[in-house]
Amino acid sequence: MWRKIKTLCTNSKFFFMNALNYFKEHSLRFILLILCFSITIILITNFEIENPIEISEQQVLAFGITLQNWGYWLAIVGIPFTAFWAMFQYDKGISIRKHEKAVEIAKEFSSNIVAKCSIVNSVYLSSTLNQLFQFDKKKYQSFKNFNVHELREIYDDDFPTQVRELLDSEKMRLELNELYHNYLEQCSPLTFNGNSTSKKTTSNIRDIFAFHDFSLPYHFEELVSDLLNDLEYICMSISSNAADSKYIYQSLHLMFLRTIRILAIQISLDNINYSDKLFTNIIHVYNEWTSRYINDYTREKKRKEKIEHILNPKIKTV
Repeated sequence: MWRKIKTLCTNSKFFFMNALNYFKEHSLRFILLILCFSITIILITNFEIENPIEISEQQVLAFGITLQNWGYWLAIVGIPFTAFWAMFQYDKGISIRKHEKAVEIAKEFSSNIVAKCSIVNSVYLSSTLNQLFQFDKKKYQSFKNFNVHELREIYDDDFPTQVRELLDSEKMRLELNELYHNYLEQCSPLTFNGNSTSKKTTSNIRDIFAFHDFSLPYHFEELVSDLLNDLEYICMSISSNAADSKYIYQSLHLMFLRTIRILAIQISLDNINYSDKLFTNIIHVYNEWTSRYINDYTREKKRKEKIEHILNPKIKTV
């Protein structure tokens, strides 16, 4: 019995907390609703009331007001509550659909995109591009516009041309492909059984891709292109608010921010001008999540400093 009462109290508390949060989030709606309701009441109370001299039919009075007029008043009072409930159900339905879309995106990200992100990150950090791009020295907020002009501001004027020539060179393509195939080989049974060979053959590489069900492209540059297209499709749902970002951010933001920071130069090289910009949804989500990450990090740092100050107070010397 007490357990049921406790459960009922907990559910009621949860309901009222949700209602309070909903009221805070949509306070402007309620202010306008209360304002319209108040104006309606003021107008009705100032209307001229005419009482008939002769009563043609019997009417029941309650506190001097007929039941018919009581019905009018109840209808007027019930309008804002009906409007509130309709808005609440409408927003609740949208929230449920956003949550379902967020779960779908998280599932797609974990099943198909996380592996690609890990490969791309590992290959770039293991290549000679790591020293040139200086990934470890660039913070998340270094990139905002993702275009060639921004690259010149972050690095130097010759950097975009230098990087474009390097990425188009056959030597760099061979290096990235070799690192890419080495990474896949480490994830294949060839290395688990100790049968890894120092020299790769076409047959060995074919076996490696067969282990991954041929779901990955053969060339690394194709993998980068596929990954950017997949992320752009996912970010399209987030930036259009079809999926609520708060349901996805906590589980995906670190991998996403790390990957886009590494691919920022690749994206920026493709955006020569402002009018024809590529991967706009990725850029939008990256900037939004970067700002949120920095704010969370700042709050967490202040919280740790406050706790440290309480646990280790400074002792004044006498």
